[in-house]
Amino acid sequence: MNALDNAIIKTLAWFDLFDFPLTSREIHRHLWRHKAELSEVENSLQNSKELNKRIESSEAFFFLKGRSDTVRSRKTRYNHAERKFKRALKISKILSFIPWINMISVCNTLGISNAKDDSDIDLFIITENGRIWITRFFVVAPLRVLRLRPRLKRFGDARENRKDKIDASFYITDTDCDLRAIAIPDDIYLAYWISTIVPIYNKNQTYEKFVQRNSWTQSYVPNEISYIPAYRRRINPPPTWVHGMMSIFDAKYQERLARWFEMRIMPEKLKKMGKDSTNAVVISDTMLKFHDQDRRKRYKELWAQRTQSVIQNQFT
Repeated sequence: MNALDNAIIKTLAWFDLFDFPLTSREIHRHLWRHKAELSEVENSLQNSKELNKRIESSEAFFFLKGRSDTVRSRKTRYNHAERKFKRALKISKILSFIPWINMISVCNTLGISNAKDDSDIDLFIITENGRIWITRFFVVAPLRVLRLRPRLKRFGDARENRKDKIDASFYITDTDCDLRAIAIPDDIYLAYWISTIVPIYNKNQTYEKFVQRNSWTQSYVPNEISYIPAYRRRINPPPTWVHGMMSIFDAKYQERLARWFEMRIMPEKLKKMGKDSTNAVVISDTMLKFHDQDRRKRYKELWAQRTQSVIQNQFT
C-alpha cells in the first residue's frame, strides 16, 4: 500500500469513529499527513486495488468496508444539525450583544453537521484580552436563567439532558489563539477540531487570525482550507449603540469581580482538575476550558486500532 492509500485509510478510519462517511473532496480536504491534489485522491479511490479491498462507496460517499449504514446515519444527522444550527444562530445573535466577544463558533460534531438528535450545541468563544471572565459571566448567566445549559448527572443533576442545550465551555482571548499548549502528542482530535470549527460570528477577522496562529495544524492536515460558512449560517454584528450601552461594565475591577464570583461558584471538581497537567480543564486569565471528560487519548487509541485492522484487512 502506497503513502496516499495509507493516508486515505487513516482519514476514513478517523471519521468512521463518528459514523461519518466522506466524499472524495472531503477526503482530500481532511487527508491525514499527506499533501496531494484532488485528482490524485480521486484516481486512488477509483483505481487502487489495495483500497478497493478495504473501502466501499455509495451515493458519492466513501467508507470502510461493511460500514454502508453510516451513509444513512450521516443524512439523518445532517437534518438534526440544521435544526441545531438555527438554534445556535438565535442564541449567538443574543450573545453578540456582549461587546468583548470577537468570535463565536460551533464545534465538535455540529461543526461537520453530524449531530445526534439528543446532543447539545458546543460553542467556542474568543474574547478581547482582559475580558474573558466578564464575558463568560454574561454568556453563562442568561443561559442558566433560561435553563439552556446542559444538565449533567456527574455535576449533581438527577437526569441527563443535553438535547439542543447550549454548552459554552471553551473560551480564549485574542492574544492566546495558539492552541499548541493544550495539544497532546500527535493530537489528531485537536487538529481536526481546529480545522472544522464554524465561525458564525466573526468580528475584526478574528477567525482568520485564529487560523493563522494555528497554522501548525497544516503539518497534520496539509490540504485543509479556512472555512467561511454560507450567509445562512452567519450572523451580523449588532448595532454599535448596543455595545455602547454595555460599556458601563467595561472596567478592570469588574473583570476581577467576575473572576472572583465565578471561582466561588465553580464546582470543586473543575477547580481541582484545573490544577493538573492534562489540559482537560484550563483556568487562567487567557483561557477557560472546561472539558472535564477529555477523550482525546481514547479516540486516538481507537483510531490507531481501527487503522491497523483495516490495513491488515481484518476490520469488520
